Amino acid sequence: MMEAFLRALMRHDEETLSALVGKDTVYRDIEGTLHFGKEALKKLLALNLGDHKKRYVYENIHVCAFTRGILMKVKFKDGFLHRVYIKKNDPSSRRFRIDFAYDGTLFYGFQRQKRRRSVQGVLESVLKHICGHDVKLHPAGRTDKGVHALHQVAHFDTSSHLESGKIEDVMATMLPEDIVLIKIEEVPEVFHARYDVLKKTYRYTLIHRKDPFYAHKALYCPLVDADELLNLLKQCEGTHDFKGFCKQSPNQDTVKTIDNVVVRREKDFTHIELTGNGFLRHMVRIIVGNALNDIRKGTSLVKTALQNPDKNSRKHMAKASALTLANVVYKTD
Repeated sequence: MMEAFLRALMRHDEETLSALVGKDTVYRDIEGTLHFGKEALKKLLALNLGDHKKRYVYENIHVCAFTRGILMKVKFKDGFLHRVYIKKNDPSSRRFRIDFAYDGTLFYGFQRQKRRRSVQGVLESVLKHICGHDVKLHPAGRTDKGVHALHQVAHFDTSSHLESGKIEDVMATMLPEDIVLIKIEEVPEVFHARYDVLKKTYRYTLIHRKDPFYAHKALYCPLVDADELLNLLKQCEGTHDFKGFCKQSPNQDTVKTIDNVVVRREKDFTHIELTGNGFLRHMVRIIVGNALNDIRKGTSLVKTALQNPDKNSRKHMAKASALTLANVVYKTD
């Protein structure tokens, strides 16, 4: 499909491009303006990129370089062009992807904050020292105060000439014990840690005995029936409006898809894992909190919030410290 698109783009072949462009196709031009559907088709036909110079695939994106100094990112979905972005190539800048894990107990969340310790703040401070200039991290998503991550991803741009291996070695010696580097690699300039994510998995951990060593890693609650909990949470699978499970922001798209829910018992622990294409703020914590309330008190908060997303239903938010971002996925088999 990429070959057909590229050939049609070079030849300004309206018939072939028209067959590839659907109503959900989005094209972002070099100024950052978004164009949709047939308007995107019109803009693509008007492009003058020069000759095609290089093409390769990184994770779930196709990357193309053209002789006029333009980089293009292309994604496909359901047999159509899904996203086409272009940007001016900047030879003085390189983009790096950083994969890492952290214990969120002593952080005031991921996002940088003045006079408060954050994951972003610590990482940017270390990278500034290594790269010799201010560095801005763009994460796959931001976690709240106390939330942990087994696998978080971010990208940053730098003018430094250091190779990824050197940056990785120096970072490993400078990071505090509650942040662990998994890997650093140079990536295409058009890769975006947040917008190129396909799926995320969050894990919520319950502990069924009181243990001070898990006070910041799990939520204590009496033993629950794992099958009952799973059946209750299975209602969330599929595409729904999750407005009833979040702290909503204006103009926020609250429709998300949860692909899979797993409930796993391990001795004195119950692990709840939700995998989906995106999560709203506090969404997992409210889903878990409402589900536990339904089991304890015989309510139907989960069902009601799914069936009536616009209703101002009650939200029981489970504590943050039992939540972990378990995985971020950019490519599926």
